[in-house]
Amino acid sequence: MPQIFVRQEELDEAGDREDGGFAGSASYAVQGEEYEEVVDEDERQADRDQQILQEACLPVSGAPLPPSAGPPKDADEYLRQVQWERLHCPQVMDVDVKERRSKQKVGGPLTGRDGRGGLLAQFQTPELPKDFYSQVWAEDTAAAFRHLRKLCQDSRPKEPPQSLTYEEWRRHVAKDQPCFDLLSQQDFVSINHLVVVAVDKIEADYETSESEKLELEGLDLSVAWTFAALAFLEEPLTDDIQYQLQRLRRNCCRLVTATESEARPRLALLLVLVGDVFGQQ
Repeated sequence: MPQIFVRQEELDEAGDREDGGFAGSASYAVQGEEYEEVVDEDERQADRDQQILQEACLPVSGAPLPPSAGPPKDADEYLRQVQWERLHCPQVMDVDVKERRSKQKVGGPLTGRDGRGGLLAQFQTPELPKDFYSQVWAEDTAAAFRHLRKLCQDSRPKEPPQSLTYEEWRRHVAKDQPCFDLLSQQDFVSINHLVVVAVDKIEADYETSESEKLELEGLDLSVAWTFAALAFLEEPLTDDIQYQLQRLRRNCCRLVTATESEARPRLALLLVLVGDVFGQQ
């Protein structure tokens, strides 16, 4: 015999229905071991006026029935046992809750744990100095880079493109210099992988600068790979690439405030490319 399960919402609504229960039966209240029919005409009329009452369904043949030792004989007996359990279910339950102190000090949404920054702080960008770079230089740089991107797209070979994984790009970015022949042979997905790896490297440089002095040689390699990836990046930009460019912008701004002045021209170049060429402000 298949079992019929009744949702709690249906049980809660059973007492409000016009006929008092699942079966068009009246609602019942526990009086010792007996059940007394409870009828509230005013409440029924109010429910009827508000169109809350629903048509009765799943009729049962009698009063709620206590559970037996064995399984219900039929669906009717099962539903009557469900009604009985509902009537005997406690309305309020007391639970002992043991308070535990947090292991880490948690501040506000902009402070986060241990003052290192919370979720919102990760998306904050430090303000750049007003004279960080001139607008004329930025316009000239953006125009030159757009011309370079056109040359890179026109110089792609006609052979079937290659595709490198994230791990393969990480090995290149860690020790090699960008190579035009390698980059020009990559497909759309592979260049997108390189963008992610290059931005990860810039972010790692920022994290390094927080604890120790950042080596300009390592930053130069990161900037070179990022520049090369953006030169071959295809448009329109996907949502993920737009997010990666926003990450790049935030980390460059943070590096500006965290590094020496020798690194600022490299960072200014990337900021111009992200903002003026790809429109990620």
